[in-house]
Amino acid sequence: MTRFGTAGIRGSVHTEVTPSLALGVGRATATQARETTDTPTVVVGRDGRTTGSALADALAAAEVAVPAATPLGRAADEVAEMATSYLEDGRHFREHDDPVNALAAFSYGYGWLDAGVRLGLFEVPADTELFTIE
Repeated sequence: MTRFGTAGIRGSVHTEVTPSLALGVGRATATQARETTDTPTVVVGRDGRTTGSALADALAAAEVAVPAATPLGRAADEVAEMATSYLEDGRHFREHDDPVNALAAFSYGYGWLDAGVRLGLFEVPADTELFTIE
């Protein structure tokens, strides 16, 4: 059973809590945020486990640098969604004692996000070590 609450969305990963569910919730959140303010803010949260912390930190550091209601804005959303999906996949693999696939998932997610930064879809702090910005 998928549950929504103050602690987030709970349920079986890949069965109940799927990338499609996450995408739907993300799109609904983004739509609501854009309709209620000119400068929407979205907070990215994660659990306290160390799994995927670098990718989670990178997702939190990256800010969309292109207008939301444009093809580039939609591309930024898709890149962020792919990176987030790979983060969740990596956590799933790690929790199921599959470190090889966990590392692969984290690496792919980081690659998506890093490519988005290099393409100018996201802005990141100049002093970060999370991205290859030079």
